[in-house]
Amino acid sequence: MDSSVQSVIQRANHIKNNVAGGKKVRIGETGWSSAGNTGPSPLTLANEIAYAQKFKCAAAAAGFEYFYFEAKDAQWKAGAVQSEQNFGIFNAGFTPKFDF
Repeated sequence: MDSSVQSVIQRANHIKNNVAGGKKVRIGETGWSSAGNTGPSPLTLANEIAYAQKFKCAAAAAGFEYFYFEAKDAQWKAGAVQSEQNFGIFNAGFTPKFDF
């Protein structure tokens, strides 16, 4: 989890320092799914919450604005793997999954 957060911040810093030419850099998309299975890090609500908290602190400390992926779970994505349907900070009915 920590390495995922740091990876995003490091990549954004690389763009800021080597590509942006003094322009503001915003992180275009970041988040953690609350369900599914894509590898060694469990996709659970507890880990989605932990990632969000750690990322928000790291982004603020580094001075980055960001777009968090995504507003609500995307159950409408028929045929998509479960992990792609569960990135929301709200469930599909717009009930908050956690205090963002």
